[in-house]
Amino acid sequence: MTKNPDIINLTQWAQKGQLPKDFYEIFNVPYPNSEEISKAVSYLSELLDNYSWYLGSISEDNTRSKIERDFGLLFADIFGELAISVKLAGEGYIKYSLREIRSALDILFAGLFTVSSWVPDSIKSEDGINPFASAFFSRYWGKLTPLSLESLILPTLEIGEERKPAKNSLRELSDKFYPDIISKFAFDKHKIPRKIEQKLKSLLERSLNEFFMNFLKDTDQWSDIANETVGNSEYFYGMLMSNDEHCLRACREHESDMLNDLKDRFGIKGDLSDELKQDLLQLTFIGPEFDDETETNRCGYKNCENKATIYGIISRPDTRSMSKLVKLQLNKEELRNINSCIKESFKEIQKPVKGYFGRIIYSEIYSKLNDYVHSNIVEEPTTSDWFHEFFEPTAIVLQCILGRPLWIGNKN
Repeated sequence: MTKNPDIINLTQWAQKGQLPKDFYEIFNVPYPNSEEISKAVSYLSELLDNYSWYLGSISEDNTRSKIERDFGLLFADIFGELAISVKLAGEGYIKYSLREIRSALDILFAGLFTVSSWVPDSIKSEDGINPFASAFFSRYWGKLTPLSLESLILPTLEIGEERKPAKNSLRELSDKFYPDIISKFAFDKHKIPRKIEQKLKSLLERSLNEFFMNFLKDTDQWSDIANETVGNSEYFYGMLMSNDEHCLRACREHESDMLNDLKDRFGIKGDLSDELKQDLLQLTFIGPEFDDETETNRCGYKNCENKATIYGIISRPDTRSMSKLVKLQLNKEELRNINSCIKESFKEIQKPVKGYFGRIIYSEIYSKLNDYVHSNIVEEPTTSDWFHEFFEPTAIVLQCILGRPLWIGNKN
């Protein structure tokens, strides 16, 4: 993941003492520059100092020291993005600079979610890292399909007296209303090709799915449902492993078939070499042998009747989902410390905020960057707005997280 030139330049700057003038020279930024750029460089220097303290705080006895070190590597990538953001802003390319800030937040959310994520006892891992963390630190994270974690709830949520899965009920509704819709718009159903009919039914089902989820979120039950499903590690991985859209399943005999499947999905040409096999194994994990005999718990290759024990991740949580669910993963003390720091620090820069820090970051910074990232036509902000609205809040967030390292001690 690391952008080598950025990290090399940052390392060179740190070794020279992190003096502001050296930053301009190493990153080839016009000097002297605006007051805001100078402040941004100062923030970068403070962050690197906090980073050094973080790395020095990692205990060798800590059973999660590998995760802490991986998190340290993650911050190297984040600093690389921020350094390029300062360089681009210093050169006058504000819009492109904002994209780098958003990339830094993408990495932050994904990293926080994956490395702090719970691991159920039934998921076996030699190094103790949860499956998403392993996938995140692989080279394939960006190739995985983004997935709204909330959408995992519906396929397994049971409703009604018969306790029928909600997904089945929506499919029945779709089939029921499809003829009425075709008739209402005066289409000749006999002239609609089978392939188009399937697409229309799928579109209708997705629309009903969205309606149902929005309805569910407006009820008093939503908070309990979300916590009991995606907030419960056993249930969450159960949903993930039983869904063909998000996970591949295999028995030990068909592990190579799964790896070849992953290779093909990513468009990798050639044979499955030993080196490539080791890379792809980062997307797999060992799960439990389910007791029931449903199709979703069997090996997915060559009509095999064996129970699945190996799972391959082909989807990753989207940023919005991760921003919400980090809250469920951190323990109360970690959460309270980071929340307090961010709220107090934002108050100092006249940005009073309330609530959980993931929501604060998403609503106050991340979502406002979307138009710039997606090249929507918006007025380019001034350097002052760039600093006060985006760069400074992002730097504060990183300081609060680095200043309160997660997992210090003997936490498993």
